[in-house]
Amino acid sequence: LFTNNTNNCTELYINHGAAPQQASYSYVLLPEMPLSDAQLYSRQPDVRILSNTPALQAVRHFGLNLIAANFWQKGSLRDNGIADIRSDGMAALMGREKKPEVEA
Repeated sequence: LFTNNTNNCTELYINHGAAPQQASYSYVLLPEMPLSDAQLYSRQPDVRILSNTPALQAVRHFGLNLIAANFWQKGSLRDNGIADIRSDGMAALMGREKKPEVEA
């Protein structure tokens, strides 16, 4: 079952100007984490960016053994042979690896 959830949302962006060159950024949402903990987390994050392109954003969270990905078009994601994920169109997914298979 899916639940329709309508809560307040925040918009986040960095103004790169009219014609940015080689500009990019990434961020991690850390809800309810105190600033001091967030500063410590920033030194050794539990996440690795797998893709950050206009077609695909994806991360792996090591502590949760989780992959999250947003496909904006048909594509694939490979994480050093650990995960091989394909999408035939726009999709948002989260999957947790269970030995020896993946749960999605």
